[in-house]
Amino acid sequence: MSDINIDEKTIAQALSDPNFSFLETFADATDSAKITREMTVLVFRLRQKREQLKRKERDRVVLDKKYNDKRRQAYLANSNAPNEKNKSILVEIATEEEAYNLAITEQQVKELSRDLSTIKTEIDTLKAISYNLRTEMGAF
Repeated sequence: MSDINIDEKTIAQALSDPNFSFLETFADATDSAKITREMTVLVFRLRQKREQLKRKERDRVVLDKKYNDKRRQAYLANSNAPNEKNKSILVEIATEEEAYNLAITEQQVKELSRDLSTIKTEIDTLKAISYNLRTEMGAF
């Protein structure tokens, strides 16, 4: 097996470019060194996305608390509204920005979760290809 070291520049490029791949053609999938490098890059990307997801989930908890606190404050501040429907509308207007920020963060959490799932699928696919290559080459 050839050298599978990956330099810092390649790692940075792989992390910044979501379409980066050592595999440029289907024929490249028969090169076990390329498969190993590709899996290594995907593991780095998986770790990075997992950290991003953890931060976004923490942000979501903080934003949810702010939203609920502001909602309660707005509800109490508008207690002299003529009826419940007017009070609800005033509360909704008062918490519009917090609701928007929370919705954006929830969408980002969903996107990161999808990205993680995609990367895991790619890693599993490459593991299967790698296994098949080793089996065919009698590397066991």
